[in-house]
Amino acid sequence: MKTMRVLLCVVLLMSGTVLAGGLVTNTNQSAAFMRTLNRNASTDVDAVYFNPAGLTKLCCNGLFIDIANQSIWQKKTVDDTTPNLNEQEFVGNVQALVFPTVYVAYKMNKLVLSGGFMPIGGGGSAEYEDGLPTFEYQLAGLVGIPAAGLNPALAPYGDINGYGLDVYFKGSSIYYGFQGGISYKINDLLSISLGGRYVIAKNSYEGYLKNMMLHTTTGVDLTTAILGPTLADKEVDAKRTGSGITPIIGLNLTMQGLNIGIRYEMKTTMEMENDTKEDGGQAAFADGAKIGSDLPSQLAVGASYQMGKIKLMSDFNYYGNTDVDWDGAEANFDNGMEVGLAAEYALTEKMKVSLGGLYSTQGATDESQSDMDFNLDTFTLGGGLVYAVTPKIKVNLGALNTTYFEGQNATKVEKYNQTTFGFAFGVQVKL
Repeated sequence: MKTMRVLLCVVLLMSGTVLAGGLVTNTNQSAAFMRTLNRNASTDVDAVYFNPAGLTKLCCNGLFIDIANQSIWQKKTVDDTTPNLNEQEFVGNVQALVFPTVYVAYKMNKLVLSGGFMPIGGGGSAEYEDGLPTFEYQLAGLVGIPAAGLNPALAPYGDINGYGLDVYFKGSSIYYGFQGGISYKINDLLSISLGGRYVIAKNSYEGYLKNMMLHTTTGVDLTTAILGPTLADKEVDAKRTGSGITPIIGLNLTMQGLNIGIRYEMKTTMEMENDTKEDGGQAAFADGAKIGSDLPSQLAVGASYQMGKIKLMSDFNYYGNTDVDWDGAEANFDNGMEVGLAAEYALTEKMKVSLGGLYSTQGATDESQSDMDFNLDTFTLGGGLVYAVTPKIKVNLGALNTTYFEGQNATKVEKYNQTTFGFAFGVQVKL
């Protein structure tokens, strides 16, 4: 009995990642990453993010610029076995068509100055045409009871056998990262780097629940006009902002074809504050409320090895999810981890092709999962090519597909699945 009309737009209600990385941090930060998935030992311009100390390995002195954009599509599915829901499968289509990164590096012999811009967290938009279970639980719980159970005067209407409502919810979440650093070559073996990232977080939430009704066995709809506060309309209009600084240190080691990059990002301490016009009766949206929103620390280690026309690459990332302040929610997470492997082959002097894989564990326990915010372990395959248009201009093309391992919530009434496809295009210029 489906009489519900729903329009629901959700843009990453929590600060979850668009694609690769930890619970908060996006690590899909270049077109070259999209085609390899393993860039922690990069000695190219995207090393501004992945391996700052490796920038000392740039080919020559001068200014280097890397500009790229990724387009990402996801499908999210929630299966809920709660009795009396109008639907048991809820499907969301997610897209982030604009996901830009910009890197600049200026090399002066042993010294390199660098800067970058990236969406370090959040991004994307989702539309669930049939809503989410969260918005229906209250009404579904009333199905099957006598109308008199709500008010004795409603006894003539019989039992409640269904419900309907209008839903609209729109949210956005984006963490902008502005990064700067300095790298120095100590000798042919060792380079070091020191830098930081300024993070600006902006979330917004708009939505409502209205025109809720309960259908009865006598064919009469019980509405707000009859039931009053039981089915009162609710509205949310809130914004949430915050900022923080991420200190970053790095090392790069080079020896006989082997390059090792090490980057450590310290925890970004951040608190976000609500600016609310309507809170919908939800404490989470109370005006002036402050929410712990730290970004976890990250240890990123990578290795690459050149063997003639073949280059092998491998990454390891470790996220300190348990050492953050998320207003207690961190208790439901373990630390996260990623490990990957890739190969690049030189077809010609101008063109190289690559293929990579990446396995990721998010550290999310069943207690942390919900229909509005679930985090699944993944395996990703990516591939593509890099082509030298001229000695000073290179183009990166990459695509990937991510497979997710099914998750569930603590009560086991909900199961979560997801798929992702992404495409990237980038241009690198030596001036």
